[in-house]
Amino acid sequence: MLQPKYYTRLQKFSLLNCHYMFFDTEEYLADALFIRHQVTVNFQCEYAAPDGSYLAVFCSVRKKDEDEFLEALRELPDKMLLFGHADYLQVSTAVFDKLREGRKGREPLSEEGERKLFLHRYPFLRVKDSEASCLDELPEGWRRAFGMEICREIKQALKRTNMFSEYTVLQTKEKFGALCWYDSGAPDEVAEIIEKYTEISKRVCVSCGKPATRITTGWICPFCDECLDIGSEEARRPSVPIEKYYEAETKDEGRETCEATGASAETKQESSA
Repeated sequence: MLQPKYYTRLQKFSLLNCHYMFFDTEEYLADALFIRHQVTVNFQCEYAAPDGSYLAVFCSVRKKDEDEFLEALRELPDKMLLFGHADYLQVSTAVFDKLREGRKGREPLSEEGERKLFLHRYPFLRVKDSEASCLDELPEGWRRAFGMEICREIKQALKRTNMFSEYTVLQTKEKFGALCWYDSGAPDEVAEIIEKYTEISKRVCVSCGKPATRITTGWICPFCDECLDIGSEEARRPSVPIEKYYEAETKDEGRETCEATGASAETKQESSA
């Protein structure tokens, strides 16, 4: 029998990051190990294993953190055993065996299948009895940058506080350049997560998810330079540097003055340069 295998390093070129795939459960048991080892993992996508028992999680980690990441993964089989997943190594190794033999087992899910799986994992996002998700209402850039992360963290917090079945999201949207997340009431831990990502959203481009450099005025939205140049009519509105905009919040003139005068002042400055 081949050596048990439950993770693999992917052949994907990157100067700063290394890419991995590993098997986990819907409870994301590996997350606690990553936290304990103080390693930051960028989760990208996940698929159900051929028999549906486990998830194939695709992620990346900075090369300087790779040793700690691997140390955390080496503890994963023991954690699986502790939580009653006695077949973890057997199932994951069998999947790798099929891949080696050229049998894919199961094709990636369709877009509709992905949506159903997503709502199965995060039922608190479902819009009434439809197949729509409250996350669909967010700008695409924010969904890319932190959509999966905020859902994952909220689910973990709800599990810890025994509120998973009671929690419901009513609406998510962008308002005044920041995330607005309305729910039916949540424990303090979830409220703190929402507050954290509200602050993060203020400095994330709504179009592409990259760090924002400017904020449009009048209709307030954060954008990066590239999306301002090639963006929609909304993105071409007058704008001010993001640092200048938020610095104005702490001064007596407030945000409104920055919005009203920022674009014209910059035009004058560029003309005189």
